[in-house]
Amino acid sequence: MKKFLITAFCAVLLLLLTAASSVRAIHDNVPIFEEPDFDSAILFTIPRNASVLPVEEEFVLDNIRWQKIKYGSFEGYADASSLYVSFQEPSFTVKHIKATSLKMGQEIKIYDINSENGNVIATVKDGTKLQRIVSDIDYGDFYEISFNNQRAFVQKKHATHSLTLNQKTALIVGAVTLAVIAAVFALIMFIRRSARR
Repeated sequence: MKKFLITAFCAVLLLLLTAASSVRAIHDNVPIFEEPDFDSAILFTIPRNASVLPVEEEFVLDNIRWQKIKYGSFEGYADASSLYVSFQEPSFTVKHIKATSLKMGQEIKIYDINSENGNVIATVKDGTKLQRIVSDIDYGDFYEISFNNQRAFVQKKHATHSLTLNQKTALIVGAVTLAVIAAVFALIMFIRRSARR
């Protein structure tokens, strides 16, 4: 029995130690600096609770703990006190949205981060179904999506929960066509009645 308890304890401990963890921004707009220096250029700012990828081990420079990180296409340095390690799986729900153009024929860009300065990883057409990841992270003008089994972003102005531009256009064209057919039919009926008189 004692041997079983020790084995079970070791298994639970191993599970806890190997649990999936992620490094996240502790507050809004955590800056990524070009160099480990607060006077260095800011490459990008990370939303609160957004996950980042550590690139190197944490180090201390001038009494500041720095961590080299990667966030999408940006790689730079963050004040390590602005980051935390989370062992909890992030909670989210998935909603289905559609890509929508602002003008006919426009392709919609899918980015690797929540910025137009990020890498465009794909372009999609109006009406393409997308999976929106809904969480407590505020990505500003972007929705986080799952695209080809990877984390990606689409601008909110290019996403809809209702009709896309093409669908709205088709609806308008259909309604106008129906109205024209009805008007022509009414005109023909009027001419026929007039001819009988």
